[in-house]
Amino acid sequence: TVTRSQAGSTATKTFTVSTTSDGSFQLTDTPPAAGDYKYTATFAGTTAITPATATQSVSVLKLTTALSISASRTLVSYNSIVRLTIRLGTTDTSRTVLVYAHDLSKPRATLLRKASIGRGKTLAISYRAPHTTEFSVVFGGDAHYAARTVTRTVTVKVSVSEHLSGYYGTRGKYHLFSSGSVLSAHAAVSPNKRGQCVMFEVQEYYQGSWRVVNVFNCIKLSRSSTVTGKFGLSQADRGFPYRIRADFVHKASDHSNANNDSAWVYLEIE
Repeated sequence: TVTRSQAGSTATKTFTVSTTSDGSFQLTDTPPAAGDYKYTATFAGTTAITPATATQSVSVLKLTTALSISASRTLVSYNSIVRLTIRLGTTDTSRTVLVYAHDLSKPRATLLRKASIGRGKTLAISYRAPHTTEFSVVFGGDAHYAARTVTRTVTVKVSVSEHLSGYYGTRGKYHLFSSGSVLSAHAAVSPNKRGQCVMFEVQEYYQGSWRVVNVFNCIKLSRSSTVTGKFGLSQADRGFPYRIRADFVHKASDHSNANNDSAWVYLEIE
């Protein structure tokens, strides 16, 4: 006789098998669920042969189902709509998944959706992302398939805007400044990054290409996430095109948004 027992359960099942002419035997069995099993073979003995027992341990693992999450884009601008597509492969009894979003500006994830995905179908979710976000999909498992979690991170760039003041007029896309005047460059960063750095980069168009003239490092953002840089123009070349932009560079401890730059703003000094 062969008795099957399962760790953590009192249920057993007994099989009777006969040996072949050389004394060997085989047993084919399908355990009812994943778990740790022990098979105990017992020979009752005869008047001439003493009883004997042997054991064999078997671990039955759950199957792994296919689970995936994809995003419409993995690098997006501030406050963009991210479209997620979730797929769940073959399972036994459960088709339920939990979808979480961990906005990296916050300490923990929040539950976006609890849903059942039909066989051969997908789950679609739209999410507006102000910060870099890690999305997680959790399948809790069932009797035959193991629990599984997959993740996808969408990186969100800050929004940087810039405008100038101190000019006396415009010509096309160029802001016109008088030599010796003061240029004021105003920048704003979203979401709010108060206390972090904005750099102003200035280029001059010379001999057929744009060349870096100066980079003004780390002007700290105000409580409203704005900054103003003032630059004297007395040493600037007259009649040559210039352009300036604001560059945001996050501090090392802030992973909630990626760096970004404003558009170039063009000017000439007359």
